[in-house]
Amino acid sequence: MNYHIAILTGLLASTLFVCRETTVADAETPLNVMFIVVDDLRAELDSYGCDQIKSPNFDRLASSSSMQFNRVYVQQAICCVSRASFLTGCRPDSTGVDHPYTPWFNSVFRKKYQPVAKYFADLGYYSRTLGKVHHGPRDPTLTEPHFAEKAPDYHLPENSHGAQDWGEVYERLLPWEHAVLPDNAFRDGQIADETVATIRRAHKSGKPFFIASGFQKPHLPFVCPKKYYDLYSNQDVQRSSNPAPSRGQPLFTLPPFQHSSAGADC
Repeated sequence: MNYHIAILTGLLASTLFVCRETTVADAETPLNVMFIVVDDLRAELDSYGCDQIKSPNFDRLASSSSMQFNRVYVQQAICCVSRASFLTGCRPDSTGVDHPYTPWFNSVFRKKYQPVAKYFADLGYYSRTLGKVHHGPRDPTLTEPHFAEKAPDYHLPENSHGAQDWGEVYERLLPWEHAVLPDNAFRDGQIADETVATIRRAHKSGKPFFIASGFQKPHLPFVCPKKYYDLYSNQDVQRSSNPAPSRGQPLFTLPPFQHSSAGADC
């Protein structure tokens, strides 16, 4: 059996696991790589000492058979910049990416410094990306085309708001919803299902694989099947010890739905 390496990283966070499971010590055996990206994940996990969070699968990754990095820092706390950096191995001041991916980055830089999925594809790996990996154009010429999930953010009738943009959503809705629906009614559930199916096809191909899956939660809005919401109560979750904006903090640094709470202390 091949070595298997699972790499998980959380954007905007000091969270990184490398999990290695091996049954044979053959250094020449190609590695299967499962690369998992989670949007807006902080180190609010049981394995990092945040015991109010129920994260059994993360805890398994951080077990004795894996390596958990406790001092990993995001290079810039915005999706495009961070993804362009870790997918190419280059710093933001080299990629030139701010928001969004720039035409120069797409047409020039990515041809010289190939993103990691394209690199593995060129080595003959069975390769695919799913969900939110890049924050821009997908990698071309992989084994399978990119999987783009299809699900609305909100499902309940009372949230069928018809808003035209996220600014309007922030003004009209609470930023969460917990519907009694199966996992695959939501984007991340669809990504998980298709990831499993892709791994099975890759295994049957006989090739080593590189599969990158990008999950969107805990990015806003906080929507999920109700069964996960019911794992917690208001008494379980500790609130921030300092929830108010800092004194003198400019409003443009806050999400629109927080503007009304930025009171006199600002």
